[in-house]
Parts: sequence; structure tokens; C-alpha cells
Amino acid sequence: MGNKLPLFDLRHERYKAFWYANKFDYKKSLLLNHKIRTYIMDTSKKFRFDIGDVVINGNKAIKIDLHTSKPGLVLGKGGSNINLLKAKIAEIAGLDLADVEINLVSINKPELDAKILATRVAQDLERRRSYNSSMRTHIQDALRFGAIGARIQCSGRLNGVEIARSAVQSQGKVPKQSIRANVHYCSHTAYTNSGTCGVKVWLNLPINHAKKKAKGSFKFADEVKSQKGDKE
Repeated sequence: MGNKLPLFDLRHERYKAFWYANKFDYKKSLLLNHKIRTYIMDTSKKFRFDIGDVVINGNKAIKIDLHTSKPGLVLGKGGSNINLLKAKIAEIAGLDLADVEINLVSINKPELDAKILATRVAQDLERRRSYNSSMRTHIQDALRFGAIGARIQCSGRLNGVEIARSAVQSQGKVPKQSIRANVHYCSHTAYTNSGTCGVKVWLNLPINHAKKKAKGSFKFADEVKSQKGDKE
């Protein structure tokens, strides 16, 4: 048996939550975080937005960043949808409405977001669309918008067959062992009439190594100059 490391903690720079609690309040804060995240993900099926950062400052204030490709749908007419969301979260947390803050972060290229991609594939399965066609379409969209590689896996009773199976489609380079690669991963569940189907998405996004190398070379040059100056 090999030791498996979580892809999110290993590769991603953005964490799912930013909060601290002592040993007496940790259980309460963790349960509150789970309830808020579950409620937002249940309501996101209608608006198709990706939840980003959840910041819980003790039990006094809650700050939530929602990463979405369609901020207008999440806001609603006159901000009606966002106000209902804030009211429900305040009710779950037992706080006043003024203590809940929600920020919308726009995603310019939703085709390069693993969470949105997995959600769209799951929605296609729920609408009885062919899983091969859905995976092929979303992989081609990701590559067209600049991804180095994309891999999608669907598992379950695909197309309503009696025996469950797994189907995988991949294009480009999607390394699973290289930690340096900027691989984004997400999984989602599709609730079909035949049962649940799992969807997994891997996206290999480009990393600009030129800037890192340039910064390193400039630092090295400055160190060499300072060393020469000290010798002189």
C-alpha cells in the first residue's frame, strides 16, 4: 500500500478555509464551516458557482469569498439572491446579518476551473447526455483556453446500464506524480435516475517559470556584486 497525499493540500496555493479556534471551540467552528459549505454547494446547482475561501473569525463574524463565472446570476435582481444567502448563513451561524460578509470573485475563464468543469459534466450526466460527448467537449474547451492537458473520469452506471464501469478521456500532458506541475483536481457527484455517478477532473495549467528564473538570476547577480564589493 502506498501513502496517498491529498492533491488539494499538496498542490494548491489557495486553501478552503482560513480560521483558528482553540480546543474548546474547534468542534463548533468545524461543524459550522461544514454546514455553511454544504448549504452553499446545494444552492450552487441553480447558479453554477464555485465556492472559494471561507473565513470564520471565531464566533463573531463570517467572511465568505464565492468564486463564480456568472456573478450576475448569483447577485440576482437588485442583489436579492445574495441577500437571501446572507440571511440563511446568518441563521445557520446564529449571528446578526451585519456579521456576515460575502464577496463575489469573478472567474474570467471558467473552462480552466476544475470545480466548474466537474459540475458541468455532472449536470450533463443528470440531463442524460452522452458521457463521452460531454467529456470530449469540456476537454477540448479547456485545451482551447490554454490548458496544457485535461483528464476526466466518469464512474458508475453510465447511460443507465446495469453493470457499473469507469470511462476516462484525456488529452495533452496530465502528470500525476510531478509535484511541480500546476495540476488542479476536483471531484463531483451526479445524481441520475439509475444512481449516483462520480466525476473526477484533472487540469494541468501552465506555470510561468521565466519570471521565477529571472528573479533568481537577479538575486544571484546582486549577491555576486555585493561579494565583489566586500572583497575590494
